[in-house]
Amino acid sequence: MLSFDLSGVCCRINSMMKNKWFPNDEWFSNGADGEGRPPKRPNFPFRINKPLILLILLVGIVIVVLPAFADFYTDLIWFRARGLSGVFWVRLLPQWIIFLITGAVAFILLWLNYGRAAKISRPLINPDVQRFIGTRFGTILVLAVAGIFAIGNGLAARGNWGMVLRFINGSSFGHVDSLFGHDVGFYVFTLPFIAFLQSWLLNILILCLLGSSVIYVAAVLPSIQQERRFPIPRPAQIHLTLLGFFIILTWAAGYWIQRYYLLYSSRGVAFGASYTDVHADLLALNVMAILTVVVALLLLVSIFRSKTWKFSIGLVV
Repeated sequence: MLSFDLSGVCCRINSMMKNKWFPNDEWFSNGADGEGRPPKRPNFPFRINKPLILLILLVGIVIVVLPAFADFYTDLIWFRARGLSGVFWVRLLPQWIIFLITGAVAFILLWLNYGRAAKISRPLINPDVQRFIGTRFGTILVLAVAGIFAIGNGLAARGNWGMVLRFINGSSFGHVDSLFGHDVGFYVFTLPFIAFLQSWLLNILILCLLGSSVIYVAAVLPSIQQERRFPIPRPAQIHLTLLGFFIILTWAAGYWIQRYYLLYSSRGVAFGASYTDVHADLLALNVMAILTVVVALLLLVSIFRSKTWKFSIGLVV
């Protein structure tokens, strides 16, 4: 019968691990080496080499590029079979132009804000963690996150290609509305495009704020856990405050744009702005837009003042 000593095998495996991975017996010692010095912490440098980058690119091609190319080629064959190749390209080119423009702008905004947050919070990170991550890996991580969010934003904006073409090729109807005095063409061609820009910019700014906040919180998390304090440096406060200022301004623009959609109201007897829309909702939207701008200005003033009681009053209002 085949038998063996289990304890002897475990001791041998333990010895092999110590000799190969921990030759100085740093993790297995009782807190000091033979000369009475404290043990050194093992250094784990995170290296980004070319094979790893090529592997990531290959996985991205298999997951994203190949399915997209399959859909593209299938649609192209279908349109060609019916003699509508011109319609296919007229529909496709604006989509990818919008994707490239919105994705590029989103990437620049996200990269600038995430990079700024990473640069400010780097001195707050533990030195051992800094050596483990490394500057190169941190830069690649920021670029990757910004790129993923930008691609998602561009793909979402691509579906508005028809609205963008209507805006570019819009014309006047020769009739104005009696409430705001705009030509009807403004509501058909221009207003949807302005509303799209406001919503798109608001989403990007919120992503910038959330991502930057996550970076700052991750940097000071050890201080929160160990020292029970939340040390946010002054540059980080200014950065987040400015992002909040632009978000609130964009939000105020949304209230202002919403005023024009009262002409699409269907709550009255007839389609269009009712008595309540004109004398109640329009006033409320004007007040909300003005108050939101005031809150944004108070938030901006709080950067230069140590006391933020004015900003607090503005938020309450």
